[in-house]
Amino acid sequence: MPNIDPNEPSTDQKHLLEMCQAITTGQCSTDLGNRKLGPVCHSQWLTTAIRILRLYIWKENPDKHLVTLVNYIVQVYAPIWFEIKSKPSCTGGSRHLFHMIQYSRYLSAELKRIVDPVVQRNSCCAHPEDLLIAMAADERPHIRRQALRRVLAARSSQNETDRPYYI
Repeated sequence: MPNIDPNEPSTDQKHLLEMCQAITTGQCSTDLGNRKLGPVCHSQWLTTAIRILRLYIWKENPDKHLVTLVNYIVQVYAPIWFEIKSKPSCTGGSRHLFHMIQYSRYLSAELKRIVDPVVQRNSCCAHPEDLLIAMAADERPHIRRQALRRVLAARSSQNETDRPYYI
């Protein structure tokens, strides 16, 4: 998980972070499992994820489907959620997409067949323009120089008549 200031996230975000940490370490306080939850918000999967984690904590013998959901939440969904919340700029979109793909590689082939098409449909951050934005904002100078060279090469390779109106 990225470093998150505990005073920054909302109540639901703090709850998700604490539940993921409790599940990962195996140490869960009774307070965490009994905490009052906010309303379910289907436009944001955060509250649903919290409820799934709570169900897992309460179950003595969770079935394999619940374990699969919890593993996905703890290993993919929550880390990406907090990465995006800690760096919400468009310059980080390509990096967030890459990390989501990287985190989901542990999934079984069956689950990858479900997740991969969703990632592909939502991979607007993999467009060349977005990759160049990410490169131009990278903290490493050689990556920023490479982005500049690519932009300049693209500009010089086009004739005036072929050049799109936005360049």
